[in-house]
Amino acid sequence: MRPDGQPFEHWSYRRIGDTGLNAASVTLLNRLLSEGRLSTPRAWLMRRGLPVSVRQALRLDFAAPTPLAGQPGRYHRLWLVEQADRQVFAYGVERPGTSPLIGGRVLRDWPALDPKALWLKALAAHQADAVLDHPNAHRASPAGPSEHWMLTQVETALCRAALGEWLAALDAERLVVVQTEGRPTPEVFNDYGMGDETTRTRRLQAARTFPAYAGVLRTDARLRRAVLTGEPLQHALADHFQVKPRTIARTRSLTGTLAPVARRTHLQRLNRWPAEYLPREDADWAPCLALAERLDTLATCLNVEPIRLLKPFRHGWATGLHTLTQQVGTRLDVDALFEMMQAAWHYGVHPALVDWATSNGLDESDVPLQPPPTFFPRWFGRAGLARLMTLAREWRTARLAFSLARSDAAPETAEPLTWPAWTPGPHTSGDYRILELTSQADLEHEGLRLAHCVGTYASESLLHAMGIYAVRDRHGQSCSTFQVQMTESGPLLVQHQATANTEPPAAERDLVAHFIARVLVAVPPERVRAVRAEREALAANASAWMARLAELEEQGELQGELDPEQAAELAEQVRGLHPPEVRRLGWASVLQAHAADWLDGTPTPPDARADDAAEALMDDDWDLAA
Repeated sequence: MRPDGQPFEHWSYRRIGDTGLNAASVTLLNRLLSEGRLSTPRAWLMRRGLPVSVRQALRLDFAAPTPLAGQPGRYHRLWLVEQADRQVFAYGVERPGTSPLIGGRVLRDWPALDPKALWLKALAAHQADAVLDHPNAHRASPAGPSEHWMLTQVETALCRAALGEWLAALDAERLVVVQTEGRPTPEVFNDYGMGDETTRTRRLQAARTFPAYAGVLRTDARLRRAVLTGEPLQHALADHFQVKPRTIARTRSLTGTLAPVARRTHLQRLNRWPAEYLPREDADWAPCLALAERLDTLATCLNVEPIRLLKPFRHGWATGLHTLTQQVGTRLDVDALFEMMQAAWHYGVHPALVDWATSNGLDESDVPLQPPPTFFPRWFGRAGLARLMTLAREWRTARLAFSLARSDAAPETAEPLTWPAWTPGPHTSGDYRILELTSQADLEHEGLRLAHCVGTYASESLLHAMGIYAVRDRHGQSCSTFQVQMTESGPLLVQHQATANTEPPAAERDLVAHFIARVLVAVPPERVRAVRAEREALAANASAWMARLAELEEQGELQGELDPEQAAELAEQVRGLHPPEVRRLGWASVLQAHAADWLDGTPTPPDARADDAAEALMDDDWDLAA
């Protein structure tokens, strides 16, 4: 806003964004102004002429009711007020015809002190809707989706600029602590300003010293008293979380608060490790937090101590990850390790076990489709992390070669048919992982494991803005597959299928709905346009291959089934994943000892995970993996 307290003019929009957006926004705004579709600004910052008890106030006018999640919802106007005593409040005014003076319903626990909060984007979208659908607008030239998107970006920039200037006048030290805690609400800001000067100083100092624990130091009664009485906080936090003080000491370098739902689990995991495996520097925390849980799960699956897999990170996580990548020649992808282990069962052990069962008078249905838990430690439990990564790389290479051969493509000339993802990285929620399938080989592999036709969906992914996603459990087993169409107005779920096109359990359906609503909805329209254009360009460049895939689809060659020759080829390709004694002595010696146990194994019923999935949904904790 202007220093004299007057509102920003819409002409200030031309200063935001890149050159192309600036030029386009000026053109759009000139037309909207000439048509009378922009009347009054919707953001006012006032610092003069206010009641004596108010230092500054920011008013945001909602041009239409805003159905945001929770609050402000029905409100037509939002006031952010800093009083003379430095306390901050957010007021929502419900009636559009009310007085412009400050007042209304106090909004609590609302992220009003964050210029990057999602409510600003939602508010801007509704403001753009109101402008483009103004009753006095000239309907002869309705604004299209691209103009709506541009005006939304303009409105968002205006709101952020106004909020940023309002925040600049607040207590900077308190605001930094509030943002570090990750809950930038007026209530948290005011809480750090309570008490006398000594109390405020101690609480701010504690939050700065232990940033990862700022929230619990503020809200837990015992820890709050420890801060006020000057107790050693390292020991107080160790007692609270039941870990060693050295674990708390190491986490002092962690900038950013751990999610409450995962904090205790992370700390107790770190507490079990020897000191040399704990993160030393800020750069160590990102790979540690991204990989530790997954490697812990892998160790449980293999029935080995986690330290066995953590050896490469003994002298630092960032350094260890770099050295490991250089040594093996591929990046550490835990999902690829699970995929490799699953492939060993599906294409190697399972067919051999079926042959063994039928030759011993048993029925083929007695062989479980999914690997029993005892299979993983028996097959891969003796391998270290580097060896597992090498096996995963070899399997991925073999799988690609098989996909090329199946498509009758010449391996020496054809490149892998891959495409960019809509969102980066896999997404974790509780015991589930959601991965986007971004290659023809990925689609074929998923179709083989779940016995459905997702292997035929390459053209859908490239030409129709589709996202194909796999739901995996904690051991990498494919649970179900779902298809989403990405549009500039938002994602649409097309279908969601489990094994052999059966309906997925309720827990997985809820998980997918939550993922679409929380993750895919946040993909900006410009990202949708860019990925769609890139995928269409890839399809044009691979026109011959696309034609061949279409022919194979018509012939039913990619429907999730293999002929005997293809099955034998895949079985040969996974031989390298077998333990040395199996490759040396053959199947008979191994199956004689383990077949009975493996035949008794049954897959975990999908509904058994329903409670865990529901709890994960309530946590709303979607994390990107490294």
